[in-house]
Amino acid sequence: MSIAAFFLRLICTNGAISKTEVSASYRHVSIKILNEFPGVLDNVSLELRNQRDQFRISVQTRVDNPLATIENFNRQFQLGEKEKEAVKGGWSKEMRDIMINVVNAYT
Repeated sequence: MSIAAFFLRLICTNGAISKTEVSASYRHVSIKILNEFPGVLDNVSLELRNQRDQFRISVQTRVDNPLATIENFNRQFQLGEKEKEAVKGGWSKEMRDIMINVVNAYT
């Protein structure tokens, strides 16, 4: 048994997927899987709420210096020059002082 829920947002032809997946699997068909099903649904629901809250924070958080934040992310993720140029191109389409726009520069 596997249940998955996704948030999908598209930016032009780029997309970013934030995935929540909670699963349980059994070798043999049994009543046990039916007993576990409500718990699996509860776990998926909890994860979706967590993702919703994180998404809300990124949409509401102002960034004082987006370019410095991008430079910090580039260092943190050890991006090469080619990747940095791609992010710079992404940023040229976003250019707002909100965290979601900084993040979207990477998609």
